[in-house]
Amino acid sequence: MAVLEPKEINLLKSFNAPPQAIKVICKACAIILMETSDVIKTKNDTTLKMEINWWETSKNILNNPKFLNNLINYPKENTPEKKINELGAYLKT
Repeated sequence: MAVLEPKEINLLKSFNAPPQAIKVICKACAIILMETSDVIKTKNDTTLKMEINWWETSKNILNNPKFLNNLINYPKENTPEKKINELGAYLKT
């Protein structure tokens, strides 16, 4: 079984433009763990609308020292339907 070490989480947080695979995994983790207050929004330069900046939101969640513990112990049986719908693209049926 692979183990994610704190130094590897720190490496993830240091990326300004991570590979797409890392963005996808971190976005899914952010969706699972984030609260409304965790969301970081930035202005989209194309649409000029405020949108969730998933990478900054993910880094915010990765900064929590209990990140892995929170992910491992997430009460998946009580996942709100809204989060399940958001995760739909990442779930296999």
